Amino acid sequence: MPESAEARSEATLWFDGGRRLPIADAARVNAVMSDAAASDDSDLRSIAHIGTIVSTSSIAMAEQTGADGRDVLAAMVLGYEIAGRIDEALTPGRSERGFHGSIATIFGGAVAAGTLLKLTQGQMTQAIALAATSIGGLMVAANTSVAREYHAGLSAMLGIHAALAAHKGLVAEENVLEMPRGFFSAYGGDHLEDVTKDLGTGVGHHHEHGDQAGARWSSAPRRGGGGRQCRDRRTRRPGGRGRHQCSHRRSTVHCPDPGIRPT
Repeated sequence: MPESAEARSEATLWFDGGRRLPIADAARVNAVMSDAAASDDSDLRSIAHIGTIVSTSSIAMAEQTGADGRDVLAAMVLGYEIAGRIDEALTPGRSERGFHGSIATIFGGAVAAGTLLKLTQGQMTQAIALAATSIGGLMVAANTSVAREYHAGLSAMLGIHAALAAHKGLVAEENVLEMPRGFFSAYGGDHLEDVTKDLGTGVGHHHEHGDQAGARWSSAPRRGGGGRQCRDRRTRRPGGRGRHQCSHRRSTVHCPDPGIRPT
């Protein structure tokens, strides 16, 4: 499918002797093959395979922009963090509604590619908004077929498309994530205050590229306060506090939420 565009040889295929394709096509093929080889990661906040998308998108884009290794790594970190925060806010609602993690990993590709394109704050806003309305993916298909690999390819390719479109001036609905009937509403997102918690404030690990993507979230609705809490509704009951097995993080955490039952 991508071979018809081979004349624009911009980025390398990792699994095919170094052949080159246009950026988005190369990232797509590399993401499909990486996922098929089971060489991807899992973000324990939601068990999404974000690393496959940010690595394929960043390296493909860097071949075109000439970015160095430090810039590529920074782009990957930023894309990973944004996608991870979004999918954490979608957990467990996303999977309960039947959607695969690809609906969140696309943001990793868009932000990583946009960072290497040196998008302005306004352009990065549009890249994220375009990514939100570009992707799909059903969990049942990913669990029983090679659609999982297909989803990975789409996330990488469409994330780059969103970044390139924003770079060219395409404008989307910039409040599409948090508005009624928007992204989070449609896919079961909750506890949106955690999406922007400490982002861009210098708390924790901060790097110089954070402002473009971090600023996008400044208007996101915040409900309540306090520290990061576990959102595992399957263990909630009135009262109770302490350590418990958090199913969506797949780890034991100290939960400050008084509505969580220790297990």
